Amino acid sequence: MSAFLIETRLKGMKNISKEIRLSYIKKNFDNSIVDLSHFKAIYGTNGAGKSSIVHAYDFYKYLVWNDFPLKDPFSTANYAKLINKKTGVFFIENTFAFIIEQRIYRYKHSITIAIDKAGNLSFDHEKLCVLNERLNITSVFFEVSKGELLVAPKLGEDTFNADRMTLLQNSLANLITKSVKDARSFNAFRPAVFAYLFTGMLVTSFGSKDDTHETVVINDFKGSYDTIVRSLTTNGLKLLKKSFSTIKGENYAWIINESEEEEYKEITKKFAIFLRKLNTNIRDVKVKFKHDGSSLSFCELKFLYHGYDVDYEFESTGIKKLCSLFLAFYQASKNNIVIIDEVDAGVHDLFIKALIEYFVAYTNCQIIVTTHHIELMESIKDLSKSIDILTDDCQIKTWTKSGDYSPSSLYRKGYLDGTPFNLNPFDFAEVFSEE
Repeated sequence: MSAFLIETRLKGMKNISKEIRLSYIKKNFDNSIVDLSHFKAIYGTNGAGKSSIVHAYDFYKYLVWNDFPLKDPFSTANYAKLINKKTGVFFIENTFAFIIEQRIYRYKHSITIAIDKAGNLSFDHEKLCVLNERLNITSVFFEVSKGELLVAPKLGEDTFNADRMTLLQNSLANLITKSVKDARSFNAFRPAVFAYLFTGMLVTSFGSKDDTHETVVINDFKGSYDTIVRSLTTNGLKLLKKSFSTIKGENYAWIINESEEEEYKEITKKFAIFLRKLNTNIRDVKVKFKHDGSSLSFCELKFLYHGYDVDYEFESTGIKKLCSLFLAFYQASKNNIVIIDEVDAGVHDLFIKALIEYFVAYTNCQIIVTTHHIELMESIKDLSKSIDILTDDCQIKTWTKSGDYSPSSLYRKGYLDGTPFNLNPFDFAEVFSEE
C-alpha cells in the first residue's frame, strides 16, 4: 500500500493570506501509470513562509488525528496564534491517492477552521470527495458546514450521531473512522478510512508550531491493506491509534512507545551505518531505554568513537540534527509521505545532496522539503514539479525546465521569477559603512 499527495491548496497559515497551490504531478494519471515527482524542494528567502507550509500540514494532521482537538485549550491557543489575522480562517485541501494491489483510489479532503475575536477555533467546513482518474469529483462522501450536515455519509443505524457541537469540535473523518468496527464496515467506509490513514503517513521533521525546529514524528501505520482488515476484525481500531512524540530537551534522541523498543534497536544499528557515511571515526551507536511509568520509552544514545565515547546530550548540534533527519528519511523508506523543514540545517551540503540523490534515484516514496541548499536544484531539476519558489508576496512559482538552463545559476543571479538574490557585495555598504 502506498499513498501520494497529488495537490495541496492552503491559505490562512501565518503570513500566507492568499491561497497557494502545491502540485505534485505533471498531469493526471490512470491506474497503470503514476506520473508524479516524488521529491519536491521549496525555496524562498528567510521569512517568506516556507515553514508556514510545514505548519499547515502539521495542523491538518493534528485536526484529523486527535479526539476533539478544538477542546484542548493548550494546543488550540498555540494553533490560534498561527492563523492569519487578515483572513480569520485556516483552509487546507489535500488531493491524494492510495495505491492498493495496483489499483488507485483518489480522494479530496478539505477542512476550514474559523477563529473568532476571542481567539476561539471552530470547524467551519469539511468535505470529503471521491475522484476519478481525471481528478474530477464523482461523489461527495460527506460535507459539513457550520455544524450542519449537508451531505450525510451512508452509515448504519446508531453509528454516527450528527450532533452540532460534535461537528463543531471534531473532524468528521475522524468520527466516522472511529465508528468502523469490523472489516465489513471498513469496506463500506473506505473513503473516510483512507482520509484518516493519509494523515498518519506524514512525518514532519525540523519544524514545529513554535518555530524552534524541534522534531515531530508520527510512527503509526506500517502494515498492508490485509493487516488493516484483520486488525479491524479482531481489535477494533487499535492498529490505527497514533503514537505521537514531540522531542524536547537535550537528553533523549527519540521518544517512542515501549512496544517499539525491539524495532528501535534495529533502527539504531542502521543509524550507526548512516553516521559512518559522514564520519568514519564513529564506530557504533548504542541505545538504552528509560521509562517514566507511562507507556513511553526514552531513547538514550551513546556514540562510540575510536578512543572515546560521547553521550547524546554532549554531542554536536549537527549530530543531534542527524538523529532527527535519519528518522524522517527512515520513515520515507517505509513509503510514508515525509515533510522536512530546513532539510539542510546544520548538516554538510555534500552529505545532504548525496542522501537526497539516493532517494530520488532508488526509491518511490514522496518527500517534501524546505531548504536553502541551491546546489540541490541540479540533482532534482529533471523531475517534474520538483522545484517550487515561494516569493516574498507568498506566491508559488514552479521551475519549468527549459533547454540546458541551470535553475541554480538562474536562482543565484535573481533571474527566476520572484527571487530577490541579485545582490552585489557593495549593496551592504549602506548598512555597515559610515561613509
